[in-house]
Amino acid sequence: MDKNTGVTIGGNARLTGSAIGGRDATVTNTNGPRRAATPTTLPELRDALTDLLSVICAATEGSQDRDDIVAAVEQARAEAGKDRPNRHLLVGLLHAVGRAVVGIGSLAGVVTALEAAASSILGG
Repeated sequence: MDKNTGVTIGGNARLTGSAIGGRDATVTNTNGPRRAATPTTLPELRDALTDLLSVICAATEGSQDRDDIVAAVEQARAEAGKDRPNRHLLVGLLHAVGRAVVGIGSLAGVVTALEAAASSILGG
């Protein structure tokens, strides 16, 4: 093992008072978005997707995948804005976004909640 690319923690982890050490070690703490109430109506979901877009734009600044992630959220917003949104397409887009932001604060949890809300609201 001659290359160390750092530490990656996924899933549900609570790290309180954690530290990392070593040559050139840095710690970045990202306070993710506060979780608002899960949308229960299509208009609420549309509003939540608009809020998500602004949060993702800020949180992915400098990321190589930023343009793709933002484009996927914009597609999800466009789909949700239709009179009869395609549930499968909307949920699929949100799933992809959730996978793309898994390492950025609590964004993955927010996106997963919106994915479940979209499925529920649109009859899934």
